[in-house]
Amino acid sequence: QRFLYPIHITGVYTSPNGTGTEDFYHTLEQQNKFPPPHTHVYTGDFNAHVAEEPEEALQALPTGTIPPRKGDVARDDTSHLRHPPAPANMGPVSDHATSAQRGRLLLRMLNNIGYIILNGRFEPSSHPHSPPLPPPYTLQRRQGRIASIIDYCLISVDQFPRVKSCNVIPEHVHNLPTDHNPIHLHLLIPRGLEPDESLADTDGRDPHAPRLQFHSSRLKERDVA
Repeated sequence: QRFLYPIHITGVYTSPNGTGTEDFYHTLEQQNKFPPPHTHVYTGDFNAHVAEEPEEALQALPTGTIPPRKGDVARDDTSHLRHPPAPANMGPVSDHATSAQRGRLLLRMLNNIGYIILNGRFEPSSHPHSPPLPPPYTLQRRQGRIASIIDYCLISVDQFPRVKSCNVIPEHVHNLPTDHNPIHLHLLIPRGLEPDESLADTDGRDPHAPRLQFHSSRLKERDVA
């Protein structure tokens, strides 16, 4: 089945041991250059902690337009967040950024381009007489008793009406050989044209964009596959 307009997916992996993290996020920002009818999603392992800090794009919307996001708000013995983002006034990031610094860079990117995090907004509510449900962790390691949220699915706040749901599939459900839990995104996209009709953009460009690969250590050498 063809769609009326292309869907663009930017897959992301931010290495916890990589260099050039700020440049990498700057490069990610530049991928947000598609016509409004096109749907664009960032998704992947950002290795970043943002807790429940709201994105600035939500401030201009009426309350209740977009559901609140349930994030990782686990606290330590001193009642401090275990995995907060770095402070908003964080300075330049040196090599080997921490997960908190990567979280702040992610939030800055979201605020610069008007995107929001989707996972955590469609989770079921706890029953009034039952224990609260755990956050929708995307990373779970039983042996080290580690649970956190470092994987995200992002979309423009203007394109949120195209999202039907976005849920993290728990470890006990997917049973996959990985310590990362999959994120399931359900989009509502208009159907495409008939086979004998053109799918070219209104300006005549080919809608099939090339696949780009960016490596933080090789930002000056962008491979096009």
